[in-house]
Amino acid sequence: MCPALTPGSPPEVEAVTLGGTNVILVSLPPVEAYIPDLRRVLSHEATHASIHAATQDAHDRLPLWLSEGLATWVQYSFVPDPVSQTVLEEAARQQTLIPLLDLCGAF
Repeated sequence: MCPALTPGSPPEVEAVTLGGTNVILVSLPPVEAYIPDLRRVLSHEATHASIHAATQDAHDRLPLWLSEGLATWVQYSFVPDPVSQTVLEEAARQQTLIPLLDLCGAF
């Protein structure tokens, strides 16, 4: 799968959506134990394909953080991440959550 990845892709990449083709390449063995990973990876990549189809010409102008954020949100709606949930709950308990308005500024 490495030749299909863009230069600089991290080595732990499990899947990639080929832009403009709606083709998703997955690098997971066909073993039942990997079904939760497959659900997570496919929902993430299908979100990228859907975003691409919905935005088409504007896709290149879509911020990467938005595309990845939406895809990550969708993937964890299928397979929850207990570590992220724990971190979020702890931040809420300690009142260290970042207010949404503070996230709206320029990067």
